[in-house]
Amino acid sequence: LHMPARQGGWCEVEALWNDLRADPAVNGIVVNCRDVTDRNELARQLRHTQKLDAVGHLTGGLAHDLNNVLAIIRGYTELLREELGPDSPAIDDLAHIQQAVDRAASVTRKVLAFSRRQPAQVTVLDLNVLVGDLLPMLRQSVSARAEVRLRLEAGLWPVRGDQGQMEQVLVNLATNARDAMPKGGVFEVETANRVVMAVAPSTGGLPPGDYVSLLATDTGVGVSPDVLARIFEPFFSTKSADTGMGLGLAMVHGFILDAGGRILVESTVGRGSSFTILLPRTDLPVAIAASGAGAPEHPARPCVVLLVDDESNVRAVARRLLERDGYRVVEASNGRDAADVLGDVSVELDVLLTDLVMPGLSGRQLIARCEQLRPDLPVVCMTGFSGESDDPRQFGKNLVSLLSKPFSSEVLRRAVASAVAGRRLP
Repeated sequence: LHMPARQGGWCEVEALWNDLRADPAVNGIVVNCRDVTDRNELARQLRHTQKLDAVGHLTGGLAHDLNNVLAIIRGYTELLREELGPDSPAIDDLAHIQQAVDRAASVTRKVLAFSRRQPAQVTVLDLNVLVGDLLPMLRQSVSARAEVRLRLEAGLWPVRGDQGQMEQVLVNLATNARDAMPKGGVFEVETANRVVMAVAPSTGGLPPGDYVSLLATDTGVGVSPDVLARIFEPFFSTKSADTGMGLGLAMVHGFILDAGGRILVESTVGRGSSFTILLPRTDLPVAIAASGAGAPEHPARPCVVLLVDDESNVRAVARRLLERDGYRVVEASNGRDAADVLGDVSVELDVLLTDLVMPGLSGRQLIARCEQLRPDLPVVCMTGFSGESDDPRQFGKNLVSLLSKPFSSEVLRRAVASAVAGRRLP
């Protein structure tokens, strides 16, 4: 049954009919009606979530395989660039290949971010520095017809978050502002310290405490109330199919929730939109990036890396990159073989470099075995898709770095060198 509901909408009603005509006290048919609109809406949302979860598992597996292929392409491209030298006519061609790899990797990161299977690399951030460094990209994102303005509060409190994810948040908001201002306008980013005194809808239900506010506003066409109610839904978009997947704001919403914050939106048709992001303050110091380092120039003996990956081509290119830097490499094609090497006391090892997702003994299980057999051996993980916890600390106390495929040779060099030196990268 359907019947008119509040505010001009409709509600769904469940009716139970009882024939009580034989009962002299009633002598009629009794109809019990119950409003089940909320219950049915929750059921629809649950089915939708289950479908998205299935899509997430599928995309995660595909991303793992694709990122392995991209890692191979990128590794051999870098090797060729170094062997050919800067004067080779093929350098430009290799640069285009590497750009294509980076674009493909960006697509997989977006899909993994949506499915919440992209490992987060949480550090302490100064949003003023992040916004200032990102200013050229924001100007490019909103196009030359629009103006970008910054209003950054001095003495801004630090927050915890993934720098890459926060950069994606700002770029996505700038891109949406560009689409909302086809004739130009103003896109403004404002930061401020904010104290929340009580739980309220205006702050997304956050508990009382200190927060950092990031406000992004545009002077665009605005959003109608019916669209505003669905603006963070995955795959919902008012744009044509060839201009986006409808994942941008859904990813933004997920990133902010993962950081323990909230994102709120207000908009008026013809007057623009504003997105308010609130992130909890942290008392930890802002992270300082570790300087790059190579392999030791004159070690007493070559540093030995136990390289574990079930993909032979990934092992081949990683081996060449490591041997080029002076490391000696011991290979294992699966976790069980690697565990046998770890248990052989005659094999000297300085670093365990392992893939995370492998059949049989997984990378996580191998790291646990490593802590038992060689408790002081530093670990570097490679992954195209974790599918598990996104907190690197959950992969063991000896983890130095968690590398997302495809990574550059410089990233690999820094991670392994830091492991050899006994340093943990931020």
